[in-house]
Amino acid sequence: MQRTFQFEEDLPSLPVPSLQHTLTRYIESVKPHVSLAELERTTNIVKEFGNGIGKTLHETLLKKASTEKNWLENWWENSAYLSARGSKPFGGANVAFAILVMNVWPPKKGTQVERCALILWNVLKYWQSIHEETLPLETSRDKSIFSMHQYRSMFSSSVVPGIEMDTITRHFKTGRKMDQDEACLRSQTKEDRALPRSHSLLNVVGSKIKARPSQPFTGKVTKASVATFERLSPSVESVSLCDMTEVPLLLGDQSFCYQCLYTAYSHWGADIDAEYREKEGNCPDHIIVLRKGHFYRFTVTDDDGNILSAPELQRQLQYIKDTCENKPTIPSVGILTALDRTPWAQARIHLRKLNRHNISIFNDIESSLLILSLEEISADTRQAACEKSLFGNGHGRWFDKCYTLISFENGTFGVNFDHSVMDGICLVNHVSHTTEQIISQDGIWKGSTNVRELPDPQELMFIVDDDITKTISKAEEQYRNDADNVELTIKVTPFDRDVLKTKQIHPDAFMQLALHYTYYKMYNRPAPTYETATTRKFYHGRTETVRTCTIEAIQWCKAMLDDNIKPSDRLQLFKKASDKQMQLMNECVNNDGCDRHLLGLQLIASESKIPLPELYKDPSYIKSGGNGNFILSTSLTGYL
Repeated sequence: MQRTFQFEEDLPSLPVPSLQHTLTRYIESVKPHVSLAELERTTNIVKEFGNGIGKTLHETLLKKASTEKNWLENWWENSAYLSARGSKPFGGANVAFAILVMNVWPPKKGTQVERCALILWNVLKYWQSIHEETLPLETSRDKSIFSMHQYRSMFSSSVVPGIEMDTITRHFKTGRKMDQDEACLRSQTKEDRALPRSHSLLNVVGSKIKARPSQPFTGKVTKASVATFERLSPSVESVSLCDMTEVPLLLGDQSFCYQCLYTAYSHWGADIDAEYREKEGNCPDHIIVLRKGHFYRFTVTDDDGNILSAPELQRQLQYIKDTCENKPTIPSVGILTALDRTPWAQARIHLRKLNRHNISIFNDIESSLLILSLEEISADTRQAACEKSLFGNGHGRWFDKCYTLISFENGTFGVNFDHSVMDGICLVNHVSHTTEQIISQDGIWKGSTNVRELPDPQELMFIVDDDITKTISKAEEQYRNDADNVELTIKVTPFDRDVLKTKQIHPDAFMQLALHYTYYKMYNRPAPTYETATTRKFYHGRTETVRTCTIEAIQWCKAMLDDNIKPSDRLQLFKKASDKQMQLMNECVNNDGCDRHLLGLQLIASESKIPLPELYKDPSYIKSGGNGNFILSTSLTGYL
């Protein structure tokens, strides 16, 4: 079975586009947004850049890329997410989804805890599949293996605020049971592995088991067995499958007999089958539950590392809800995570200095698998679930946490993610999987209803002072003001992508052109637009920007508003614009766009203390979306 992260190190390095291609694509993206005079000026600036400082910066970037498998990885995290100083929930880093199981679970009072337990159990099974590396590999349309690295950050990850720049803490570790081949190989001691080549293979066998009862070899050497050995020992020089009585595996000055390994396993299998588990280290197995401003902690696995059953999880959640029944709703320290980053960093430092107990609570929250918010409010519709999952009142959130599962009072659900550490498609995949599981289970737990004796969840109480109390009040006021300034609309079309495909129209191109047409019709001008293209076919790949506002798209928009243009001509312009969109998407999934490359050149200049090149100061750069000035952000439509 292929392991989730098995091929990560084999993925190709993230390429650097050619400088000429990047500058050509950049000029094309500028054209819809500037006058002819501005375009001429920008073209001259770009030409000078390409022949001068740009060439020098590009050569430096190529040197960096020659020593790093992903030259963009740290730069992107820092520049796109960690250096941002605005509020997380209102600055674009946090995204929310409704878990759409209302056809199985219509909103109903009194169902919150039971349903939440089953949702949580399915989420934890997903965590287990990542932890044990059984989550299936994902591939692109052309069957290229995708990087699965981002899934390491879905659970037990948190952003920690800094005065000038945030950091990310990742506590997730893999840990999986090994198959017999691997366990057998791992059982060899250093002394066994160091036997000189002069030892005969039979003597090696004898030295290993001479103190054990004799037992004939009954195993079978297979290609899969040899592949396992090769994966564990990349220096294997030769493997012979001809002689089943003596199969040498030659590693430098060491000799092993594969028959020996099987014989050893036949003697010791009982000793190593259960206890041999390949681990990167200890992985957290606790969650944090928020209710009425109170924090609780409990472990979601038993002593053997097995996930608690849904009834057992229900017992823990019911305990928390019952305990809070007679407690007042209190202002939550969690609302501070919605502050601008520097004030939140200052408040966090203050809290840590107040009491060592606070440090322990921060560690528990930041290392936890996830946050679960047991809400007092209800969400009756998809619209309400999305709105309240995105914001709520702020007290049932820890916006720095990658994963917050939200359970509404009437048995509906949502999630809130900080996607600094991972991109939208991974989150979509997880939410879709969880939804499908609940539907396939008919929303009913079908396992054992036995509930073992469990320790009660532990309440975590921050020690606060007047300064923190005042800061919480300010955070609440700012949060309400910011939330009131956000409008969220959900519209379900009467057709889906399958209908579009019957018309030979790619859903992504259709959505992009529809957005451009709508904006142009409303404002009579084009909008610089950001769309995500995944670059996960490369090592630790994340995204490139597709600049979807093209000359071809705007020509079609204008034709749609011109009564003198025939429908057949409009259709031809639509097809031309659609083809251009797909060309750009295909380039960007191969990291052949212009934005990440231009960012890299800009950061090289900054790190080298070189004055900011004129290209980045040119008004056309801003008008076309540079430096985060895109008007429309359409991140998820690229995955249709």
